[in-house]
Amino acid sequence: MDDLYGVRAAALSSNETQRFWIEAELRAEDAVPVKRVAYFRHALRNSGTRHELALVEVNSNLRLLLGASAAQDARVTLQIVDNAGHQHDTVDVRPFAASLRHDPSMGSVLVEPPLDFRAMPTFEAFPLARTDVPPITLRPVGPTTSPTCAKLPDQLNTSTEPWLVVLRGDDGVRAEPAVVEGQARLAPSPTRSLMDALALAGASQRTAAVERTLTNMVEDEDESQEANWAFLNEMLLSLDDVPPAASDLISALPRCPQALVRCLLRLAPSLRNRIWQLDGELPFSWLMIKRQIWRREAGTAFGEMCRELHGLVEDPGRLASEHVLSVLEEGADYIGALDTVTTDVRMAFAGGGLSKQFVQHVCEERDRRAADHVSALAMQDDWPPGDRRFEWSQEFGNAGLADAPIWEPDIPPSAQPTFDTPVAAAWCCFASSPTPRTVFLVKRMRAHAPDWFDMAYRAAWYRLARAQNLAKD
Repeated sequence: MDDLYGVRAAALSSNETQRFWIEAELRAEDAVPVKRVAYFRHALRNSGTRHELALVEVNSNLRLLLGASAAQDARVTLQIVDNAGHQHDTVDVRPFAASLRHDPSMGSVLVEPPLDFRAMPTFEAFPLARTDVPPITLRPVGPTTSPTCAKLPDQLNTSTEPWLVVLRGDDGVRAEPAVVEGQARLAPSPTRSLMDALALAGASQRTAAVERTLTNMVEDEDESQEANWAFLNEMLLSLDDVPPAASDLISALPRCPQALVRCLLRLAPSLRNRIWQLDGELPFSWLMIKRQIWRREAGTAFGEMCRELHGLVEDPGRLASEHVLSVLEEGADYIGALDTVTTDVRMAFAGGGLSKQFVQHVCEERDRRAADHVSALAMQDDWPPGDRRFEWSQEFGNAGLADAPIWEPDIPPSAQPTFDTPVAAAWCCFASSPTPRTVFLVKRMRAHAPDWFDMAYRAAWYRLARAQNLAKD
Protein backbone atom coordinates (compact mmCIF):
# COMPACT_ATOMS: atom_id res chain seq x y z
CA MET A 1 0.00 0.00 0.00
CA ASP A 2 2.91 2.38 0.63
CA ASP A 3 3.92 2.10 -3.02
CA LEU A 4 0.61 3.36 -4.49
CA TYR A 5 1.68 7.00 -4.77
CA GLY A 6 2.75 6.84 -8.41
CA VAL A 7 0.34 4.14 -9.64
CA ARG A 8 -2.49 5.23 -11.90
CA ALA A 9 -5.32 3.32 -13.55
CA ALA A 10 -5.59 4.52 -17.16
CA ALA A 11 -7.53 3.76 -20.35
CA LEU A 12 -7.56 5.30 -23.83
CA SER A 13 -10.56 5.69 -26.12
CA SER A 14 -11.38 8.00 -29.02
CA ASN A 15 -15.11 7.40 -28.45
CA GLU A 16 -16.44 10.49 -26.64
CA THR A 17 -19.31 8.53 -25.08
CA GLN A 18 -17.08 5.84 -23.63
CA ARG A 19 -16.66 5.81 -19.85
CA PHE A 20 -14.42 3.69 -17.66
CA TRP A 21 -14.45 2.63 -13.99
CA ILE A 22 -12.03 0.84 -11.72
CA GLU A 23 -13.71 -1.97 -9.79
CA ALA A 24 -12.26 -3.85 -6.85
CA GLU A 25 -13.64 -6.71 -4.82
CA LEU A 26 -12.50 -9.30 -2.36
CA ARG A 27 -12.88 -12.84 -3.66
CA ALA A 28 -12.82 -15.51 -0.98
CA GLU A 29 -11.80 -18.98 -2.12
CA ASP A 30 -14.00 -20.74 0.43
CA ALA A 31 -17.76 -20.71 1.02
CA VAL A 32 -17.77 -17.74 3.39
CA PRO A 33 -20.06 -15.06 1.91
CA VAL A 34 -18.45 -11.71 1.14
CA LYS A 35 -20.28 -8.64 2.36
CA ARG A 36 -21.01 -5.81 -0.04
CA VAL A 37 -18.63 -3.58 1.93
CA ALA A 38 -15.77 -5.56 0.36
CA TYR A 39 -16.39 -3.98 -3.02
CA PHE A 40 -16.07 -0.54 -4.61
CA ARG A 41 -16.38 1.09 -8.01
CA HIS A 42 -14.82 4.47 -8.88
CA ALA A 43 -14.98 6.39 -12.16
CA LEU A 44 -11.84 7.28 -14.10
CA ARG A 45 -11.65 10.96 -15.00
CA ASN A 46 -12.04 11.86 -18.64
CA SER A 47 -9.51 14.18 -20.30
CA GLY A 48 -9.98 13.95 -24.05
CA THR A 49 -9.10 10.44 -25.13
CA ARG A 50 -7.43 9.56 -21.83
CA HIS A 51 -9.25 8.27 -18.75
CA GLU A 52 -7.19 8.17 -15.57
CA LEU A 53 -7.34 7.77 -11.79
CA ALA A 54 -4.54 7.85 -9.19
CA LEU A 55 -4.85 4.89 -6.85
CA VAL A 56 -4.01 7.05 -3.82
CA GLU A 57 -7.52 8.50 -4.25
CA VAL A 58 -9.05 5.13 -3.37
CA ASN A 59 -6.46 4.42 -0.68
CA SER A 60 -8.94 3.89 2.15
CA ASN A 61 -11.09 1.56 0.02
CA LEU A 62 -8.10 -0.56 -0.97
CA ARG A 63 -6.88 -0.76 2.61
CA LEU A 64 -10.30 -2.05 3.63
CA LEU A 65 -10.21 -4.80 1.02
CA LEU A 66 -6.59 -5.82 1.57
CA GLY A 67 -7.07 -5.80 5.34
CA ALA A 68 -10.06 -8.10 4.97
CA SER A 69 -8.17 -10.37 2.57
CA ALA A 70 -5.38 -10.89 5.11
CA ALA A 71 -7.84 -12.53 7.50
CA GLN A 72 -8.70 -15.37 5.14
CA ASP A 73 -7.45 -17.16 2.05
CA ALA A 74 -8.68 -14.49 -0.32
CA ARG A 75 -7.53 -12.18 -3.05
CA VAL A 76 -8.38 -8.65 -4.07
CA THR A 77 -9.14 -8.19 -7.76
CA LEU A 78 -8.74 -4.81 -9.46
CA GLN A 79 -10.09 -4.38 -12.98
CA ILE A 80 -11.06 -1.65 -15.41
CA VAL A 81 -14.56 -1.91 -16.92
CA ASP A 82 -16.40 0.30 -19.41
CA ASN A 83 -20.03 1.38 -19.73
CA ALA A 84 -20.69 -1.53 -22.08
CA GLY A 85 -19.77 -4.01 -19.36
CA HIS A 86 -16.50 -5.08 -20.99
CA GLN A 87 -13.63 -6.05 -18.69
CA HIS A 88 -10.17 -4.78 -19.56
CA ASP A 89 -6.92 -5.06 -17.57
CA THR A 90 -7.21 -7.10 -14.38
CA VAL A 91 -4.78 -7.38 -11.45
CA ASP A 92 -5.07 -9.95 -8.66
CA VAL A 93 -3.51 -9.00 -5.30
CA ARG A 94 -3.02 -12.11 -3.19
CA PRO A 95 -1.76 -12.39 0.40
CA PHE A 96 1.29 -14.46 1.24
CA ALA A 97 0.08 -17.95 2.11
CA ALA A 98 3.17 -18.70 4.21
CA SER A 99 6.46 -17.27 5.46
CA LEU A 100 10.06 -18.37 5.11
CA ARG A 101 12.06 -18.37 8.36
CA HIS A 102 15.80 -18.80 8.71
CA ASP A 103 16.77 -21.33 11.41
CA PRO A 104 20.57 -21.03 11.95
CA SER A 105 20.65 -24.08 14.26
CA MET A 106 19.37 -26.29 11.41
CA GLY A 107 21.19 -24.47 8.63
CA SER A 108 17.86 -24.27 6.82
CA VAL A 109 15.07 -21.96 5.72
CA LEU A 110 11.70 -23.27 6.92
CA VAL A 111 8.34 -22.91 5.13
CA GLU A 112 5.66 -22.06 7.72
CA PRO A 113 3.12 -23.50 7.10
CA PRO A 114 4.07 -25.86 4.24
CA LEU A 115 2.41 -25.11 0.89
CA ASP A 116 1.08 -27.45 -1.78
CA PHE A 117 2.17 -26.76 -5.37
CA ARG A 118 1.09 -28.39 -8.62
CA ALA A 119 4.74 -28.89 -9.58
CA MET A 120 8.05 -28.86 -7.73
CA PRO A 121 8.82 -25.31 -6.47
CA THR A 122 12.23 -23.68 -6.47
CA PHE A 123 14.20 -22.02 -3.64
CA GLU A 124 16.59 -19.29 -4.78
CA ALA A 125 19.05 -17.16 -2.81
CA PHE A 126 20.25 -13.73 -3.97
CA PRO A 127 23.22 -11.78 -2.51
CA LEU A 128 22.09 -8.40 -1.19
CA ALA A 129 25.45 -6.61 -1.42
CA ARG A 130 27.09 -8.05 -4.54
CA THR A 131 26.57 -7.63 -8.25
CA ASP A 132 29.16 -10.21 -9.36
CA VAL A 133 27.66 -13.29 -7.68
CA PRO A 134 24.78 -15.13 -9.41
CA PRO A 135 21.72 -16.47 -7.55
CA ILE A 136 22.01 -19.92 -5.95
CA THR A 137 19.37 -22.65 -6.22
CA LEU A 138 18.80 -24.37 -2.86
CA ARG A 139 17.95 -28.04 -2.21
CA PRO A 140 14.35 -28.56 -0.99
CA VAL A 141 13.56 -31.05 1.77
CA GLY A 142 10.28 -32.93 2.07
CA PRO A 143 7.60 -33.98 -0.44
CA THR A 144 8.32 -32.93 -4.01
CA THR A 145 5.35 -30.58 -4.32
CA SER A 146 5.18 -29.55 -0.64
CA PRO A 147 8.70 -28.95 0.73
CA THR A 148 9.03 -28.17 4.42
CA CYS A 149 12.38 -26.40 4.18
CA ALA A 150 15.49 -25.82 2.09
CA LYS A 151 19.00 -26.73 3.22
CA LEU A 152 21.51 -23.90 3.05
CA PRO A 153 24.87 -24.66 1.43
CA ASP A 154 28.11 -23.85 3.29
CA GLN A 155 28.47 -20.77 1.12
CA LEU A 156 25.43 -19.23 2.86
CA ASN A 157 25.95 -20.71 6.33
CA THR A 158 29.45 -19.24 6.58
CA SER A 159 28.84 -16.09 4.54
CA THR A 160 29.65 -12.72 6.07
CA GLU A 161 27.06 -11.10 3.80
CA PRO A 162 23.22 -11.23 3.82
CA TRP A 163 21.24 -13.22 1.25
CA LEU A 164 17.57 -12.99 0.26
CA VAL A 165 15.77 -16.37 -0.08
CA VAL A 166 12.56 -16.69 -2.12
CA LEU A 167 10.29 -19.64 -2.89
CA ARG A 168 8.93 -19.71 -6.43
CA GLY A 169 6.10 -22.02 -7.49
CA ASP A 170 3.48 -22.37 -10.17
CA ASP A 171 1.63 -19.31 -8.77
CA GLY A 172 4.72 -17.14 -8.40
CA VAL A 173 6.09 -16.14 -5.00
CA ARG A 174 3.44 -17.28 -2.46
CA ALA A 175 5.64 -17.23 0.66
CA GLU A 176 7.08 -14.12 2.28
CA PRO A 177 10.84 -14.08 1.55
CA ALA A 178 13.45 -14.35 4.31
CA VAL A 179 16.85 -12.73 4.79
CA VAL A 180 19.69 -15.00 5.82
CA GLU A 181 21.87 -12.63 7.81
CA GLY A 182 25.62 -12.90 7.40
CA GLN A 183 27.99 -13.71 10.22
CA ALA A 184 28.32 -10.81 12.66
CA ARG A 185 30.53 -7.97 11.55
CA LEU A 186 31.65 -4.83 13.27
CA ALA A 187 29.87 -1.68 12.20
CA PRO A 188 31.83 0.09 9.46
CA SER A 189 33.84 3.15 10.31
CA PRO A 190 33.18 6.33 8.27
CA THR A 191 35.99 5.29 5.94
CA ARG A 192 34.56 1.86 5.14
CA SER A 193 32.90 1.27 1.80
CA LEU A 194 29.27 1.18 0.71
CA MET A 195 29.77 -2.49 -0.16
CA ASP A 196 30.83 -3.21 3.43
CA ALA A 197 27.80 -1.36 4.78
CA LEU A 198 25.41 -3.41 2.65
CA ALA A 199 27.11 -6.64 3.76
CA LEU A 200 26.51 -6.09 7.48
CA ALA A 201 24.40 -8.58 9.42
CA GLY A 202 21.21 -7.23 10.94
CA ALA A 203 18.71 -5.08 9.06
CA SER A 204 18.82 -2.09 11.43
CA GLN A 205 22.61 -2.12 11.56
CA ARG A 206 22.79 -2.37 7.78
CA THR A 207 20.30 0.47 7.26
CA ALA A 208 22.15 2.80 9.64
CA ALA A 209 25.51 1.98 8.03
CA VAL A 210 24.21 2.60 4.50
CA GLU A 211 22.75 5.98 5.49
CA ARG A 212 25.97 6.95 7.28
CA THR A 213 28.05 5.98 4.25
CA LEU A 214 25.81 7.92 1.86
CA THR A 215 26.19 10.98 4.08
CA ASN A 216 29.97 10.62 4.05
CA MET A 217 29.93 10.28 0.27
CA VAL A 218 28.52 13.80 -0.15
CA GLU A 219 30.48 15.39 2.70
CA ASP A 220 33.88 14.24 1.38
CA GLU A 221 34.65 16.48 -1.58
CA ASP A 222 37.91 14.70 -2.57
CA GLU A 223 38.39 11.59 -4.69
CA SER A 224 38.28 9.19 -1.74
CA GLN A 225 34.63 8.37 -2.45
CA GLU A 226 34.94 7.64 -6.18
CA ALA A 227 34.89 3.88 -5.58
CA ASN A 228 31.65 4.22 -3.61
CA TRP A 229 29.99 6.26 -6.38
CA ALA A 230 31.09 3.68 -8.96
CA PHE A 231 29.67 0.88 -6.79
CA LEU A 232 26.41 2.79 -6.34
CA ASN A 233 26.12 3.20 -10.12
CA GLU A 234 26.75 -0.55 -10.60
CA MET A 235 24.22 -1.56 -7.92
CA LEU A 236 21.48 0.65 -9.37
CA LEU A 237 22.03 -0.96 -12.77
CA SER A 238 21.91 -4.49 -11.34
CA LEU A 239 18.79 -3.75 -9.26
CA ASP A 240 16.86 -2.35 -12.20
CA ASP A 241 13.85 -4.68 -11.78
CA VAL A 242 13.90 -4.87 -7.96
CA PRO A 243 11.20 -2.85 -6.15
CA PRO A 244 12.93 0.10 -4.41
CA ALA A 245 11.37 -0.76 -1.05
CA ALA A 246 13.08 -4.18 -1.17
CA SER A 247 16.57 -2.68 -1.52
CA ASP A 248 18.42 -1.31 1.51
CA LEU A 249 20.41 0.93 -0.80
CA ILE A 250 17.65 2.41 -2.96
CA SER A 251 15.21 2.90 -0.08
CA ALA A 252 17.93 4.75 1.87
CA LEU A 253 18.55 7.38 -0.84
CA PRO A 254 15.48 9.57 -0.08
CA ARG A 255 16.49 9.61 3.61
CA CYS A 256 19.78 11.17 2.47
CA PRO A 257 18.41 13.88 0.12
CA GLN A 258 21.79 15.42 -0.66
CA ALA A 259 23.09 12.05 -1.86
CA LEU A 260 19.86 11.55 -3.82
CA VAL A 261 20.27 14.85 -5.68
CA ARG A 262 23.94 14.15 -6.33
CA CYS A 263 22.92 10.81 -7.87
CA LEU A 264 20.90 12.72 -10.46
CA LEU A 265 23.79 14.96 -11.34
CA ARG A 266 26.67 12.50 -11.53
CA LEU A 267 25.47 8.95 -12.23
CA ALA A 268 24.92 7.36 -15.64
CA PRO A 269 22.20 9.11 -17.71
CA SER A 270 20.41 5.76 -18.14
CA LEU A 271 19.78 5.71 -14.37
CA ARG A 272 18.22 9.16 -14.07
CA ASN A 273 14.71 8.01 -14.97
CA ARG A 274 14.95 5.40 -12.21
CA ILE A 275 16.00 8.06 -9.69
CA TRP A 276 13.28 10.55 -10.71
CA GLN A 277 10.62 7.84 -10.51
CA LEU A 278 11.42 7.05 -6.88
CA ASP A 279 8.93 9.80 -6.00
CA GLY A 280 6.18 7.47 -7.17
CA GLU A 281 7.61 4.36 -5.52
CA LEU A 282 8.77 5.46 -2.06
CA PRO A 283 7.20 7.63 0.66
CA PHE A 284 9.04 10.85 -0.12
CA SER A 285 8.51 13.79 -2.47
CA TRP A 286 10.92 15.77 -4.64
CA LEU A 287 8.73 18.79 -3.89
CA MET A 288 9.96 18.90 -0.29
CA ILE A 289 13.73 18.72 -0.75
CA LYS A 290 15.45 21.77 0.73
CA ARG A 291 16.23 24.61 -1.67
CA GLN A 292 19.80 24.86 -0.37
CA ILE A 293 20.45 21.19 -1.21
CA TRP A 294 19.45 21.77 -4.84
CA ARG A 295 21.60 24.92 -5.07
CA ARG A 296 24.60 23.36 -3.31
CA GLU A 297 24.59 20.20 -5.42
CA ALA A 298 24.04 22.12 -8.65
CA GLY A 299 27.05 24.28 -7.76
CA THR A 300 29.15 21.21 -6.94
CA ALA A 301 28.27 19.50 -10.23
CA PHE A 302 28.94 22.74 -12.13
CA GLY A 303 32.40 23.12 -10.54
CA GLU A 304 33.38 19.49 -11.18
CA MET A 305 32.39 19.67 -14.83
CA CYS A 306 34.21 22.96 -15.33
CA ARG A 307 37.41 21.38 -14.00
CA GLU A 308 36.97 18.35 -16.26
CA LEU A 309 36.41 20.54 -19.34
CA HIS A 310 39.16 23.07 -18.58
CA GLY A 311 41.57 23.25 -21.48
CA LEU A 312 39.37 21.04 -23.64
CA VAL A 313 36.69 23.51 -24.74
CA GLU A 314 36.56 27.26 -25.20
CA ASP A 315 33.77 27.97 -22.70
CA PRO A 316 33.56 25.19 -20.07
CA GLY A 317 31.25 27.27 -17.85
CA ARG A 318 28.57 27.51 -20.49
CA LEU A 319 28.62 23.77 -21.23
CA ALA A 320 28.66 22.87 -17.55
CA SER A 321 25.69 25.09 -16.73
CA GLU A 322 23.73 23.77 -19.72
CA HIS A 323 24.34 20.20 -18.59
CA VAL A 324 23.24 20.81 -14.98
CA LEU A 325 20.12 22.70 -16.08
CA SER A 326 19.18 20.01 -18.60
CA VAL A 327 19.26 17.39 -15.84
CA LEU A 328 17.11 19.54 -13.53
CA GLU A 329 14.65 20.26 -16.35
CA GLU A 330 13.91 16.53 -16.53
CA GLY A 331 12.25 16.82 -13.14
CA ALA A 332 9.46 19.01 -14.50
CA ASP A 333 8.55 16.17 -16.88
CA TYR A 334 7.63 14.12 -13.81
CA ILE A 335 6.35 16.88 -11.53
CA GLY A 336 5.55 20.19 -13.17
CA ALA A 337 6.22 22.29 -10.06
CA LEU A 338 9.89 21.23 -10.07
CA ASP A 339 10.48 23.94 -12.66
CA THR A 340 10.94 26.14 -9.57
CA VAL A 341 14.29 24.46 -8.96
CA THR A 342 15.46 24.90 -12.55
CA THR A 343 14.47 28.59 -12.57
CA ASP A 344 16.21 29.23 -9.25
CA VAL A 345 19.45 27.50 -10.27
CA ARG A 346 19.46 29.19 -13.69
CA MET A 347 19.21 32.61 -12.02
CA ALA A 348 21.96 31.66 -9.58
CA PHE A 349 24.25 30.63 -12.45
CA ALA A 350 23.51 33.97 -14.13
CA GLY A 351 24.47 35.83 -10.95
CA GLY A 352 20.96 37.15 -10.32
CA GLY A 353 18.03 36.43 -8.06
CA LEU A 354 14.27 36.19 -8.06
CA SER A 355 12.95 39.66 -8.79
CA LYS A 356 9.92 41.15 -7.09
CA GLN A 357 8.21 41.51 -10.48
CA PHE A 358 8.76 37.84 -11.37
CA VAL A 359 7.34 36.58 -8.07
CA GLN A 360 4.42 38.97 -8.34
CA HIS A 361 3.65 37.73 -11.86
CA VAL A 362 3.50 34.09 -10.65
CA CYS A 363 1.25 35.04 -7.71
CA GLU A 364 -1.08 36.99 -9.99
CA GLU A 365 -1.42 33.99 -12.29
CA ARG A 366 -2.33 31.86 -9.27
CA ASP A 367 -4.86 34.48 -8.17
CA ARG A 368 -6.50 34.50 -11.61
CA ARG A 369 -7.10 30.78 -11.34
CA ALA A 370 -8.13 30.81 -7.69
CA ALA A 371 -11.75 31.92 -8.31
CA ASP A 372 -12.30 29.14 -10.85
CA HIS A 373 -10.72 26.69 -8.43
CA VAL A 374 -13.04 27.67 -5.56
CA SER A 375 -16.04 27.37 -7.91
CA ALA A 376 -14.93 23.90 -8.97
CA LEU A 377 -14.63 22.87 -5.33
CA ALA A 378 -18.23 23.90 -4.69
CA MET A 379 -19.43 21.68 -7.55
CA GLN A 380 -17.41 18.56 -6.64
CA ASP A 381 -17.66 16.39 -3.56
CA ASP A 382 -14.81 14.00 -4.21
CA TRP A 383 -11.88 16.19 -3.16
CA PRO A 384 -9.61 14.38 -0.69
CA PRO A 385 -9.55 15.64 2.89
CA GLY A 386 -6.56 17.67 3.99
CA ASP A 387 -5.10 19.86 6.72
CA ARG A 388 -5.67 23.57 7.13
CA ARG A 389 -3.04 26.07 8.23
CA PHE A 390 -3.72 25.45 11.94
CA GLU A 391 -3.25 21.69 11.54
CA TRP A 392 -0.10 22.27 9.48
CA SER A 393 1.37 24.44 12.25
CA GLN A 394 0.76 21.54 14.65
CA GLU A 395 2.22 19.06 12.15
CA PHE A 396 5.46 21.07 12.02
CA GLY A 397 5.52 21.88 15.74
CA ASN A 398 5.43 25.62 15.04
CA ALA A 399 2.59 27.27 16.91
CA GLY A 400 3.10 30.66 15.24
CA LEU A 401 3.10 29.28 11.71
CA ALA A 402 -0.70 29.44 11.41
CA ASP A 403 -0.55 33.25 11.66
CA ALA A 404 2.43 33.70 9.32
CA PRO A 405 1.85 35.69 6.09
CA ILE A 406 2.63 32.68 3.89
CA TRP A 407 -1.03 31.57 3.74
CA GLU A 408 -3.61 33.04 1.39
CA PRO A 409 -6.10 35.26 3.26
CA ASP A 410 -9.88 35.21 2.90
CA ILE A 411 -10.10 31.61 1.73
CA PRO A 412 -13.34 29.78 2.63
CA PRO A 413 -12.63 27.13 5.30
CA SER A 414 -13.87 24.35 3.01
CA ALA A 415 -11.31 25.35 0.36
CA GLN A 416 -8.38 25.95 2.69
CA PRO A 417 -6.83 22.43 2.45
CA THR A 418 -6.44 22.79 -1.34
CA PHE A 419 -4.71 26.17 -0.85
CA ASP A 420 -2.75 25.34 2.30
CA THR A 421 -1.33 21.92 1.35
CA PRO A 422 0.81 23.29 -1.53
CA VAL A 423 2.04 26.05 0.80
CA ALA A 424 2.97 23.49 3.44
CA ALA A 425 4.90 21.47 0.84
CA ALA A 426 6.83 24.60 -0.21
CA TRP A 427 7.48 25.50 3.43
CA CYS A 428 9.35 22.20 3.86
CA CYS A 429 11.90 23.39 1.28
CA PHE A 430 12.94 26.26 3.53
CA ALA A 431 12.18 25.44 7.16
CA SER A 432 10.37 22.40 8.56
CA SER A 433 11.16 18.80 7.63
CA PRO A 434 8.35 16.62 6.26
CA THR A 435 6.99 13.68 8.19
CA PRO A 436 5.65 10.53 6.47
CA ARG A 437 2.17 11.94 7.08
CA THR A 438 3.16 15.21 5.36
CA VAL A 439 4.32 13.31 2.29
CA PHE A 440 1.09 11.31 2.09
CA LEU A 441 -1.19 14.36 2.42
CA VAL A 442 0.79 16.30 -0.19
CA LYS A 443 0.83 13.45 -2.71
CA ARG A 444 -2.84 12.70 -2.23
CA MET A 445 -3.84 16.34 -2.74
CA ARG A 446 -1.62 16.78 -5.80
CA ALA A 447 -2.90 13.55 -7.37
CA HIS A 448 -6.43 15.00 -7.42
CA ALA A 449 -5.58 18.25 -9.25
CA PRO A 450 -1.88 18.46 -10.23
CA ASP A 451 -2.23 21.61 -12.35
CA TRP A 452 -3.81 23.63 -9.54
CA PHE A 453 -1.46 22.19 -6.92
CA ASP A 454 1.62 23.05 -8.99
CA MET A 455 0.41 26.61 -9.59
CA ALA A 456 -0.22 27.20 -5.87
CA TYR A 457 3.08 25.54 -4.96
CA ARG A 458 5.07 27.73 -7.38
CA ALA A 459 3.59 30.93 -5.95
CA ALA A 460 4.40 29.88 -2.38
CA TRP A 461 7.88 28.55 -3.25
CA TYR A 462 8.95 31.71 -5.09
CA ARG A 463 7.63 33.95 -2.31
CA LEU A 464 9.55 31.98 0.32
CA ALA A 465 12.69 31.91 -1.83
CA ARG A 466 12.64 35.67 -2.34
CA ALA A 467 12.08 36.21 1.41
CA GLN A 468 15.07 33.95 2.11
CA ASN A 469 17.20 35.95 -0.35
CA LEU A 470 16.20 39.27 1.26
CA ALA A 471 16.92 37.91 4.74
CA LYS A 472 20.48 37.04 3.67
CA ASP A 473 21.01 40.46 2.13
